[in-house]
Amino acid sequence: MTPSVQAPFPPRRMAGKTKDLHHAKTSKVMKAFSMLKSAASVLTALALAVLLLHTLAGAAWALDFTAASYPSNENWMKDLPDDALITQLSLPGTHDSATDRDHCKENGWIVPVIEMVSCQTYSISDQLKMGIRFFDIRLAYENGTLRFHHGPYYLEQHFTDALDAAETFLNDHPTEFVIFLIKQEHTSESADNFWKRINDQIAKYPSDLFHYEKVVPTVGKVRGRIVIMGRDDTSQLKGFSVHWEDDAIYYQGRDKGSYGDLIYIVEDHYDWAKAWSWSGAAETKYREIRQNIALARICFGSGDPNTLFITFLSGEGDATGDTPGRYADYENQQIYDWLNDNYAGGYRLGVVMMDYAGDPNHHGDKILETVINHNKFVNNN
Repeated sequence: MTPSVQAPFPPRRMAGKTKDLHHAKTSKVMKAFSMLKSAASVLTALALAVLLLHTLAGAAWALDFTAASYPSNENWMKDLPDDALITQLSLPGTHDSATDRDHCKENGWIVPVIEMVSCQTYSISDQLKMGIRFFDIRLAYENGTLRFHHGPYYLEQHFTDALDAAETFLNDHPTEFVIFLIKQEHTSESADNFWKRINDQIAKYPSDLFHYEKVVPTVGKVRGRIVIMGRDDTSQLKGFSVHWEDDAIYYQGRDKGSYGDLIYIVEDHYDWAKAWSWSGAAETKYREIRQNIALARICFGSGDPNTLFITFLSGEGDATGDTPGRYADYENQQIYDWLNDNYAGGYRLGVVMMDYAGDPNHHGDKILETVINHNKFVNNN
């Protein structure tokens, strides 16, 4: 918006040369204000143009999008020891799992909106096949059903779509398990009511499809199942509550379990709207990611094995037009290089939540394969 420019107060009545001199000065001042206002308009237009160029980057392939082939890792968990705790693993996950481009395009949104809302290339069904095992499930209860949302944007999918995809996949691949971390999105319904609706939906499926209790399970206990966790604190949530403050740089929490507590440490600093520069924001995020992953490695030997580390590689800067895709291009590549340079032997990384997982256009294929390969250390312990 063009800044409003207020003219000087009108002069008091003066006589003779004093009056003429004042009028001359006033005229110059008004001219200067007029030039300032014009300059502000130009700067505003330039700023809007820069934002549009950022969000339209890659518009050609966004409009006529053809997904590249993704890596196939349908059974990568088959060699994991049954007695390993799920918190001891390196689990690839997706941030805002239901924001794949195809479903975003179904809404008929213009390209800049798709670029800001979409965080994934592939559907949840495809993510399962490529090896994703931790899902960021964000739901709103609307029109009598639980629907996927990213903020205010409805994603043309329902909770049942994710449950059906997981059930089909796990029936076909019984050595695998998945974790659904469920969050209420864009609704103000009480946590109790929201989770009552979640429970009602889960009850329509076979009970042995789920691990839904406050127990940190072993791999053998949950093969072929969906582990349910939530980001609310309510008695209606039967699984662990993994809750953290919004835009958390480093958050440590604990939820009391039936046989031992779940400790969780989360890095989810995503909002870079106020960052002074793109490069500064990206480098800061890169440092925060490394710190949390390094802590997951360090704490494996000396810390509580029930500690769950969750690290988000995702970020955005709406005000500057820095889309999730732009952050993914940078962070996926940087973390891939860093892991290969420093952690080549394979270590516990915790849960690594990524944008554009599996997509070679965003280096998502390399980081996905790297996270999976770090589980080889589990077989040697």
